[in-house]
Amino acid sequence: MGPIVLVNPDQFLKSLSLEEEPLVVGVVEKQGIIRRREIYVYVTSVKGLFLITKSSGEIDCKRAAKIRGEKLILPSALASKLKEIKE
Repeated sequence: MGPIVLVNPDQFLKSLSLEEEPLVVGVVEKQGIIRRREIYVYVTSVKGLFLITKSSGEIDCKRAAKIRGEKLILPSALASKLKEIKE
């Protein structure tokens, strides 16, 4: 397993062009206690790096094969950093 890199959605989409047949796993998470909202988290592997991004809406990964995940399990340090990123 290679390094895990947190990127913004634009960088994530650009990185997909580096792979011939990209695969993207997407998970919808619920955040907030009072105002529940959906956050979309996407993961892919490019050239040995694992890239993760999140967005307040779905991102259009036209070229990629997509898998809808039920839950994304991340190490606690990575999960807390992901929460710090603004969508």
